[in-house]
Formats: sequence, C-alpha cells, structure tokens
Amino acid sequence: MADSVVIIPTYNEKENIENIIRKVFSLPHVFDILIVEDNSPDATAGFVCYTRRVLEKMKFDKVKFVGYAFQIEMKYTATKLGYKIAEVPIIFTDRVLGVSKMSMKIFKEAFFGVFSLRFRNWKNY
Repeated sequence: MADSVVIIPTYNEKENIENIIRKVFSLPHVFDILIVEDNSPDATAGFVCYTRRVLEKMKFDKVKFVGYAFQIEMKYTATKLGYKIAEVPIIFTDRVLGVSKMSMKIFKEAFFGVFSLRFRNWKNY
C-alpha cells in the first residue's frame, strides 16, 4: 500500500479520467488513487477507492457509462478482473436543500446498464 493518495473528483470528467490516472502513475512517487464519482457537485454518492493495481488493469476506453451507472460499471469490472469489493457503510440524510439530479436518462442507463454488463464479452478486459 502506498503512503500517499491522490483524490480525483470526476464530476463531468469522464473523458479525462484515464489521462489523469496515467499522469499520476507516471510520477516517481507511488500513489494510491481515490476516485470520487458522484455525477454532481454535492457529494451525495459517496467515495470509491481503487488500488493502483486495479486501475492499471482496467481499460478505460471500454468504460461506456456516466454518472451512477459509471460507478456500477467500474465496480463490476473490478470484480470481473478478480478483485474483491469491500464496502464501508455511510449514512445519508434526507435532502433539505437543492433538488435531485435524477432523470429518466440516468435511471435508464443504470437499470439497463446492469443487464448489459452481464452479457458483455469480458475476454478483452
């Protein structure tokens, strides 16, 4: 385990995430990376931490989803690559300010995306 971590917020950064990770990996110091992907600036989706080893094996050009479905795809890909996922429970409180960013498009991508992951050809991962 590295003694340092780089935290990468990915709000609207799907197109840049691979380049950011490659840049971090090219640095002389060894870092773990914490990717914060919540598809909004209000930090309500929690945190996902991947070790460098997992991210080095992922093929980001094959990641198709954005938002909530992006999180599902990344986790599912990690398990298909043979890694285990550990979850740490967090407590969400009811929203008192702002409005939900949930849309029918986000719902459909998440719902149908889960099924499409099941039938994806994983031999090229």
